[in-house]
Amino acid sequence: MPGPLSVFFLAAAGLGHLILFVWGHNLLYGYVSRPWLSDASRGLHGVLVCAAAAAYWYFWGFDGLALLNPEAATSWMGLPLAYVVLCWITALAVFPAITVSRLTRRPPAVLAD
Repeated sequence: MPGPLSVFFLAAAGLGHLILFVWGHNLLYGYVSRPWLSDASRGLHGVLVCAAAAAYWYFWGFDGLALLNPEAATSWMGLPLAYVVLCWITALAVFPAITVSRLTRRPPAVLAD
């Protein structure tokens, strides 16, 4: 059974993964494309969100720090580790910073009355 710190980092990786995919999904909405291509990209995003979480669980279980274990490290783990670190940074630094900056922003003058 993984400890609380491991579960915390697993949840952070999942949240960061979801945030990155929502950002990518919104970015794709900004491009003009054929309707079938837009539908395919939305479907692919939905499948990849679930598939990446399932792949993490399949390879490393519920241990959020399993990728950092030097005994289990192999040459192919560099890319998953880099992506999980990106997800951690997104969930634990970027997302809170954007949220705080939006909450502390002054309202427009029209709405300030």
